[in-house]
Order: sequence, then C-alpha cells, then structure tokens
Amino acid sequence: MADSPRDPNERAHPGAPERDAARSDAPPRPAQPGRARSNGGRPRTSSRPARGAGSGAGAARTTNRRPSQQAGGRRGSGAANHARGPGAGERGRGGAGGPVRGGGGRSSAPPASPAPRGETYGADRVRGTDDEVRVRAADRRATLIGVVGALVPAVVLAVVLGATVGPVAGVVALVVVAVTGALYVRRRCVARALAILGAAPCHPDRHPRLYNVTEGLCATFGLRMPELWVVDDPAINACALGRAGGEATLVFTTGVLTRLDLDQLEGLVAHELAHVKRHDAVVGAAAIVVLWPLSRLTRRDGYLHAMVGQGREYLADQLAAATIRYPSGLRDALVAMTGGPPPAPSSVLEPPRLATTRWIWADPDPGAGPATRADMGGSLDTLAVRAAALAEW
Repeated sequence: MADSPRDPNERAHPGAPERDAARSDAPPRPAQPGRARSNGGRPRTSSRPARGAGSGAGAARTTNRRPSQQAGGRRGSGAANHARGPGAGERGRGGAGGPVRGGGGRSSAPPASPAPRGETYGADRVRGTDDEVRVRAADRRATLIGVVGALVPAVVLAVVLGATVGPVAGVVALVVVAVTGALYVRRRCVARALAILGAAPCHPDRHPRLYNVTEGLCATFGLRMPELWVVDDPAINACALGRAGGEATLVFTTGVLTRLDLDQLEGLVAHELAHVKRHDAVVGAAAIVVLWPLSRLTRRDGYLHAMVGQGREYLADQLAAATIRYPSGLRDALVAMTGGPPPAPSSVLEPPRLATTRWIWADPDPGAGPATRADMGGSLDTLAVRAAALAEW
C-alpha cells in the first residue's frame, strides 16, 4: 500500500514512520457481534475532519466547538465563567443557568428567587428593626413629655421672679424647676400614676392564675416579670404603666379576675404586655402625670389621647394576637368588656375622673352601652373596631 502524501504544514514527529509501519502490518481486529451497531451496513465514519483540512489542526478544532464555547471561551476554565456563576454557558440543563443566548452564555432571565418562608411569631418575631425604631421614638416622646411638663411651671415661676426679684433669680428658678420636674416625671411617674388610679399591690397567693398567665407570657414576649396591681372595681379593664429603664407595672380591675376565663385572661394580659414591649406604657405613665392637672380642671381627654397616640390600643391588639396561641381569646375579652358591668360610683373609671386616664385603659369607654359606643365614631381605639379586626384572625 502506497503511503498517502503528508501535508507540508504538518510537523514531523520522531518515530512516526515506525508507528505507521506497525499499524499497517497488524492483522485486522475481528468484529464483535455483541457490540455491532445497526447502521445499515455502512462503514463507520468519523465526524472529525482529516488532518490538514482547512488551515491546520487549530482551525479544525475551532470549527467543531459549540457556539457558546466559541463566543464565551472553553466551559469551566477562566475567571469569566466563575464570575457568571454555576450553570452559565450550559445549554439544555435546567436550574439557575436557564437557556443560553449567543454571546457569552448569559442567562436570558434572572435566577429565580427562593420561595419566602412562612411567617413565624413569638419572641423572635415580636421585635424587629421597625419595632426598635418605635421603641426609641416612644422613649423620646416620654422624655419630651416630661421636659415640656416641667418647663411650663418653670417658665411661669421664672417670669414672676424675674419681674419681682430680678432676672438672675428668674433664670435660676427656670433651670432648677425645669430639671427637677423632668427628673420627677422620669423617675416617679409610675408611682404617681398608681396613686391617681387608686391601685393596690396584687398578692400571688390571692390571684395565682393571674401570676401564672403573666409569667408564661413574659417568656414569650422576652420581658421581665412586671409588678401586678389591682383596682377594686367590677368593670372589666386593664392598663400598663412603665418608666424608661425600669420595670413595668400592669393594673387590672377585680372584674378581670372574676369574670374572664383562662383564654380571655391570656388575651388581655398579652394586650398589656404588648404595650410594655412597644414602650407605650412609658408614654402613658408620663402623659398621665403631666396632664392630670389640666384634664382634672377641664374634664377633657383629647389632650391625653393626642399625647399617647391614636391607634395604640389597636396596634397592641394586633401584636398580642400574633403572639398568643388563641387570638380568639382576646376578641372574646373585648366582647366581655362591651357587655360587662358598669364601674362603681366614684371610681376612677367613672366620669368625670375618667378623663384623666381614659386613653391608657384597654376599654376607654367602660360601662357604655352598645348605642353609646356606636356614636363614638370609627376610632381605632374603640372596642367595636378592634373586635371586628380581631375577627379576621
């Protein structure tokens, strides 16, 4: 057999004549029936072009590459493919890569985002980034309330002393009274508010159910055990008091302890602990102490409602319902307040004394009938609106 002429551009390799001669002298390998392919009797042909075709072996290899490899380079090599991420430059594979467009193997659509996890509630869900912002805002509001409440009498006294004694005496009085008043509101607001409410300490031996429920919910909210106080009144009501950097205090009427079942009691306690968590209790205690003379004199509660913030009871309901196991218990407690007994005569919950503390109670209208509550409008803090919102849970 005559040797086929070699391409003049192909490099000579040492030992090539001996290797070719050995291949030509070797006997043909017998066919294996088990491995034969049904190709119609046609001889097997190689898809690789012969050496020397075109302009060298490099051109032949470039021609056989995939389009994605020609445009974007060899798959799996280089920093470019690493930057494109897994799945880039691959065709016909499902996953993050997706279909490939010409010019670098980039995906035609952004990778799908993972499915959101289900909402979780409890101690890890109660306080988030937004809650931290609200807490700081509540602390600033309580401090501002104390400063403004101390400045009003300080300015009046300074003007009087400045006109009668001298300007130096007026300035000294202004500074001393303002600082003293602000510190008093910050440190003694809870004690003063308890005195206004006429509350007494609650003993664990007399009300063990209240202590057990509160202690269990404090672990859920991530709070320390607050002090528990009781107001002797048959109406069903409760409120929360607190001061910045100090322990909170929960106040319940005797109607809560005698008329609510376990689920309703759990819902109401969770509502008050939500006020503690949001630091609404700090604002409420400071507002009561500062506005008590004005509210007592004018018998108007609009100033107190504006100072503590509208919608605070509604937001506390939502946080409590998202935390406790049976949100329906809180709704049943609100319904029980609607049909509960009226306050006792001369009680702190009876007008006109109610104006001084109205908007810190869970029920701002104790003893009001359904017709009276219907005429109070659609405020978020009324029982009708809150009970209807809790019906969705």
